[in-house]
Amino acid sequence: MTGGGDSDDLPGVSGGEPQGDDVVVLGSELPGGRGVGVVRLREGNVELGRVQPMEEGKPIVGEVVKLTPRADSPRVCDVEVQYTPKQAARRAPATSDQASSRERSGPPQVATDDYRRNWDLIWAQKKGLPS
Repeated sequence: MTGGGDSDDLPGVSGGEPQGDDVVVLGSELPGGRGVGVVRLREGNVELGRVQPMEEGKPIVGEVVKLTPRADSPRVCDVEVQYTPKQAARRAPATSDQASSRERSGPPQVATDDYRRNWDLIWAQKKGLPS
């Protein structure tokens, strides 16, 4: 772990047991039953987030993971990723086109040739009609 000390500072993250590359430390339950706060240690990075049970009929937000508690510290879990959505799987740096599209709000602006022709048919001023 970089910048914040050593992974030996966290209970259950070090010791004789072989360590995985992806570990979650469970925190307390979030207000309103919105899951449990977590600190995730993955690929040398520290991430904050939450875990919650999947519910039938509700959309999946983020990754689907299987947490396996460690015997010596049940609040420390090894993570096995079961599903990663396409957006999260792409971790390439954003190009200027991608960055500018994120800055806009609302639906994408699409103007095809058919759209332009139909726009002109509807909104073009007709000869002899007052404007």
